[in-house]
Parts: sequence; C-alpha cells; structure tokens
Amino acid sequence: MPERVVMAGGGTGGHLFPAIAVARELEDMVPAVEVHFIGTFHGIEARILPREGFPLHVVEAEGFRGRGLRRGVALLKLIVGFRQSLRILRVVRPRWVLGVGGYASLPAGLAAVALRIPLFLHEQNAVPGLANRVLSRWAREVFLSYPRTKGLSQRARTRVTGNPVRRELAGVSRDPAFFGIGRDKRVVLVFGGSQGAKSINRALMGDLGLFEEHRERMAFIHQVGEGMVEEVKETYERVGLEAHVTPFIHEMGKAYATAHLVVCRAGATTLAEVTVLGKPSILIPFPHAVGDHQLHNARALEAAGAALVITELEFEPGLLGGKILSLLFDDSGLEAMGMEARKLGKPRAARAIAERCWEVVGAGG
Repeated sequence: MPERVVMAGGGTGGHLFPAIAVARELEDMVPAVEVHFIGTFHGIEARILPREGFPLHVVEAEGFRGRGLRRGVALLKLIVGFRQSLRILRVVRPRWVLGVGGYASLPAGLAAVALRIPLFLHEQNAVPGLANRVLSRWAREVFLSYPRTKGLSQRARTRVTGNPVRRELAGVSRDPAFFGIGRDKRVVLVFGGSQGAKSINRALMGDLGLFEEHRERMAFIHQVGEGMVEEVKETYERVGLEAHVTPFIHEMGKAYATAHLVVCRAGATTLAEVTVLGKPSILIPFPHAVGDHQLHNARALEAAGAALVITELEFEPGLLGGKILSLLFDDSGLEAMGMEARKLGKPRAARAIAERCWEVVGAGG
C-alpha cells in the first residue's frame, strides 16, 4: 500500500502553490507516495489540481468575515466541512496532514487532530490567518516563512524554512514566441495574484500612452483576472503595444523567464518566487491584507535594493508607467536589483518541509 499524505487548504495561489511545491518534493523523495488535497469547489485548487494530476477532495468552508448571519453561515459550514474531512481522512488514511492556510485548512486540520493524525502547518505570511492561529496549538511543527511571525499559539513549535516555490518555475528558458512577443523586445510581466488586480490593471491602462514611442522596443505579458480581458486587450491594441493578455497564466515559469521586469502584488508566495528567480520587480501591495503584511514584506525587499514599492494611495497618472520606463531600459539597475532579490530567496524551502515531516513522523513525533 502506498504512503499517503494530505495537503489541506488553498483558495488562492498563495496558499495552493507552496503545497504543490512540497507535494512535488515528496514525490521525488518517496516514489510510491500519493499526495491528496482537501480544498473547496470555489478555490483556485478546483482549476489547478486537475492539471497537476493530484486528487482533490472538496469540503464546505467559508471565511469568518462580517458579523451576524455571515458568521453563522461560516460556522455551519465549518461543522459540515469538519464532518466531511473526517470521512475523507478515514478513507485516505494519510501518514500526516500539512495545512497550508485558506478556508479548507481549518476543518481538515481539526479533523486530523480529532483522528490523531500528525498535523503540520505552513504559514506564508508574517501575520498568520485564522486557520493557522487556531490549529497551531496542536501542530507537530509550524513551518514559517518569516522569523518574526506573530499570532500563533504560545505552545506552537516553529521552524523557519522559507516559503516553498514550485520547482517548475526554475530552469525554464526564455520563450517570447510562446506569448506571441518579439524576441528582441523588453518584456514586462504584470499580474495581481491568481485573481488579477483591477486597480493595477486600470493604473497601467491609464499610463499606456507613455509607452507609445517605445512600442518597437517593449511588450507585456499581463494576467488581468476574470472580466477585464477584452477591455485590456483593446487598450493595448489601441496604443499599438504587443501584449499577451490572459485571465490566468498557467505557464508561469515561462512568463518569469521571459520577463525583464515584474509588476505584481507583494503576497508571500509571489515574493518567494521573484526572490528565488532573481527577478527585479515593482511591488504594489494589496492594501487590505491582514495586518498590512504585504506592505511590510514589500518594504523589506525595497530596503535590500531588490524591488521598488508603489502603494495604491500613491497612484496618480503617469506614476506606474514612469517607474516601468525608468527601470526597463536600465540594464545595470535591473541586474543589481535581480542580484539583491536572489540573495533573499530560499530555494530549498519545499525540500526542507518535506524532509522534516518525514523525519518527525518517522521518529514518532
């Protein structure tokens, strides 16, 4: 019978992709391993995991946002999701469970505790979400991306590993033709996380006129999320700029490898990727992140010379476009920023987590 492991959580790429990175390392270490995921119908995992070849078990789960009826619905779904998770774990019978945050992580983690299945957690951010705050008191270990993570149980046993990055992002060759872009053009990769970011899209669209005289020298790969593809495509076409516009980028390794400059949010997983890959970036933190952790993360990179930070409060016509132009054709500046970014990366994070979980379980915890 193969060894089985469960990854619990998701919802966004920031939660899911680190789990996929650990899953790939597990497959490398233990060829007979089966990695199962517990998530929801509504999270990004429902789209991504079938492509990745991992089985997904879905449960009911919702965030505890708002008050009154909304919280009551979330609590009811937690109870239902807990019972569903119990059934799933009894069938799968994993050696251990790794919770990675997100809605489904809480009921699945509680079910693991109830069934006395070893539970591990990974926290991507310096400010933990609800699931990891609650579950940290029972976890064998909590793997951290940042040494000064606050808000976990005082009983939590922690280990700083960094944030896992998918191995398929590394070692990929530059391929502008894949995106329909001229080989000799400078390429800007723009994305706002797995859902896109309308504020970034609109700020950039408003500044496209600044790039008209450079349209023979530059191009864009732009993940816009759902609902804005046609509008953004038409704006690029009107200015005469080459652009690959898509709701979601599946070949993210090729996108990173092709780009000279990245414009993105400052979520923990995104920052792990740009640092491991050594990509110069303009970071626009999500202004409503818990504890404003995206701004703190971004400022840390900026202080190291690895990125430039623009907040949404600073948005004004010409600002984002002007910063892109000032960096994109500055070879020495791009090189220096990329070198500083790479110094901050932790390429072995996924392997470290996979090895430690087996070590703890193998030693009897």
